[in-house]
Amino acid sequence: MKNKEKYADLIKTISTPCIIEEYYSGENCKEYEGCKGCFGRFLKWLEEEANLEKKQFSANELAIMKSIHKDFNFIARDKDSELYVFVSKPIKIVRAWGNNDESEQSELAIFSHLFSSVQWEDKEPVRIDDYVKR
Repeated sequence: MKNKEKYADLIKTISTPCIIEEYYSGENCKEYEGCKGCFGRFLKWLEEEANLEKKQFSANELAIMKSIHKDFNFIARDKDSELYVFVSKPIKIVRAWGNNDESEQSELAIFSHLFSSVQWEDKEPVRIDDYVKR
């Protein structure tokens, strides 16, 4: 995911033509003679990969993730706190994460008490390979 995607809603709220002034409070625009390079740096940043906040998992949770079959790539929790793994990236649908093919998902009922950092409120499902090598 690129910065322009991650911060799209925030970027839409820019109320001044000066990006330094809007996002870098504490920076003094007067030091940037005529905003040299400011807008160019911002455009370059938009195209860079966003730094996603990594979740913290216990050693046991990481061991479980490592043991999940390689076909399953994502973990997410539905609104009823049930934990699932998915082959392809799911999307939020009313009260659950899902995709077009229910055979591409599996409930992890015996591990629902674990993975407390995986929440229904998450904007994205957890990509397993971002945390463990399988």
